[in-house]
Amino acid sequence: MAGNVTVDRTIVRAVTVFAMLNLLVTLNNTPSRSWMYPAGLGALGCVLLTLSVLASLRDCFRPVPTWRGIRVLTYISLGLMAAHCLTVRDLSPRDYPPLLHACGVIILTAAAAFPLPTGCVLMGTYAVGFFFVRLQSLTVGQALTECLVLLVSGATGLLLVALVRRTVSIVSTRSDLTQQEARATARALAQARERARWDGLVHDKILGALRNAAAGDSRRQASNAQTLAREALAAFRADTHSDAPTALARKLEQVADALGLECEIDIKQDQISSEVLDVLEAAAVEALTNVARHAGTPRVSVRAVIGQAAALLIISDRGRGFESQAPGQRAGLKTMKARMEAIGGQLDVRSTIGAGTAVTLSWSHEQPSWLTVLWDVRVFAPMIAIGAVDVILNVGLGLTRPARLFIPWLNPVLAAVVIGFNIAIAVCPRRPRLGWMLAACCVPLPAVSVLNLVTYGDAGWRYWAAGALTPAVGALSFRFRSSLGVSCCVASLLVLMVSEAILGRTSWAPVLGPFPVSLGVALVGGMLRRGLDGATAALSCENVRLAEQVRQAAGIAERNAEISRRRTALALDILPMLELIAGQGPLSVSEATECRLLEAAARDNLVAATLVNDAIAASARAARGRGAEVVFRCADNAQPHAGLRIFRSLVEQICATIGAGSSARFVWNGSGRDFIGTAVVLGHEASAIRAVVESVAHSGLLTVTCDEDSVLIQMRTH
Repeated sequence: MAGNVTVDRTIVRAVTVFAMLNLLVTLNNTPSRSWMYPAGLGALGCVLLTLSVLASLRDCFRPVPTWRGIRVLTYISLGLMAAHCLTVRDLSPRDYPPLLHACGVIILTAAAAFPLPTGCVLMGTYAVGFFFVRLQSLTVGQALTECLVLLVSGATGLLLVALVRRTVSIVSTRSDLTQQEARATARALAQARERARWDGLVHDKILGALRNAAAGDSRRQASNAQTLAREALAAFRADTHSDAPTALARKLEQVADALGLECEIDIKQDQISSEVLDVLEAAAVEALTNVARHAGTPRVSVRAVIGQAAALLIISDRGRGFESQAPGQRAGLKTMKARMEAIGGQLDVRSTIGAGTAVTLSWSHEQPSWLTVLWDVRVFAPMIAIGAVDVILNVGLGLTRPARLFIPWLNPVLAAVVIGFNIAIAVCPRRPRLGWMLAACCVPLPAVSVLNLVTYGDAGWRYWAAGALTPAVGALSFRFRSSLGVSCCVASLLVLMVSEAILGRTSWAPVLGPFPVSLGVALVGGMLRRGLDGATAALSCENVRLAEQVRQAAGIAERNAEISRRRTALALDILPMLELIAGQGPLSVSEATECRLLEAAARDNLVAATLVNDAIAASARAARGRGAEVVFRCADNAQPHAGLRIFRSLVEQICATIGAGSSARFVWNGSGRDFIGTAVVLGHEASAIRAVVESVAHSGLLTVTCDEDSVLIQMRTH
């Protein structure tokens, strides 16, 4: 059978364990019951089964499992089953042929090694043979009951294996679908990272170069402008993303010295992704720059712990501080926040007027999400149904057989308790302490049923409580830990042996009862769980590896695409000015004015990218050239809206109307509940602005409030 190697190896080992446990019982019983068989048949059967089990045991340790040993074992068991039907005669109800038990267990468990239809045929063949053998000593109803109990046990194993194979197949299919989703998600995330990285470049390098060049009052400002301009130009000529992490402390010391800050630096740095380190470095540099500009104090503290899985960096000062609402309106902080979010990090700014500011940058590596399987009641409903049938049959076997009891009503109560524990173990939360408590409560139950007996019955029904707890033992191993189910089974066996010894009965009799099956179920439950988890983890590891390759490929593609887009967008005006700044000293008055206009245009694109398009940028630049003040703002969560086209038309016409001494402020809040856009104009062109508003107010979305020298325009959501 072709399938998952881990699952196949687990099935081979589980079948072999079952066969070995039951073969040991058979080898112990056959010498004392050899009279049931023709001369030599019992010994021959033991030899053939032993050799087949050893061959199957060898298959357990192969890297790629084979089914030859198990199939040979199955064929020999079928032959011995046929020999029972032809040769075994004149047995009493308590006479149970020793080879029959081993052959039955082997056939029922080995059916899992065959395709599902073949496995069902094998179980049916065994059931017919077993029925005719037991019919010689039992009534038809009793023979059918025993036959049905064995069939339920075999169907449980067969269904479990089929369910495991199907689940692994589903996981594999989901893995393929996840790869398709990963490609789309990786590309979107890479695009967001690159846009945030380039927004940071524009803010940190380009705006800094233009601002210092426009001021140009000192040699330091001119030098800073040249340095920033050269770094910005280098970013356009080649990808500035470094593959080797640099010492962050050394870089921040250089920046602090250049800004004239007294910086106390305490950084513990380990290996970390260069992508994350670049973002942390850029954000820290921007925070130090803000301290130099706004804090009013040269003293600043930088503390950081940076590792491969997480990073925490805090920049704090004791300066003048600002209001808590202010960060959302600052382009630098908005850019820092966007860049941190692009790598899965966070930016937290705490500031109090007169007490200083603390900027916290945090990042943690998101562990790969494993493709797990939900081990819940719905997924394993068929398995639970067969376990319920097994419980009912064993309970019925114990309650319907005639027996003398010390306490007659105790057996029905015990049956209800056994059923309750089976249900509880199947559906309870997977908490280790709860599992151990349930297992401890199950241990004495089989002994209670035996101690309540006055007469000595056969093991087939005397240990009915142990047989009814077999599904619970398997569930303990499967849902919790394999050692938990095995420990419960062994402890229950020891308690039962002590109970038999106290009553003066054969203390080793429980070993030949249902305990080999219970112990096998416990071992197989744990092995199947580990096998299925191993197969799932292997698929998940492969999925994570492929997803990482997809992420890297998408990152490279988006990086190249973003470089191309930014070069095209900035090549017309800003790049020539950067080359001019990088190649000479202080600028002329006209060049400094041009720098201020370009800086304002670049800042507009950063803080109001949703609102500002090429037409608005041109109108705003012209208005600033005439001496007007134009300010754009966008909310952090601003989204495009149906009214954006109308608002843009309004903004463009207002910018074309205002002149020297006037100011206009435009705020776009596409997700607002009441107003999605606001324009405030101050100046002597108020009457002209009213005429502009009337030309675009046909939609009914605009509300205008004005006096002699000011106009307030608000765009409603509907």
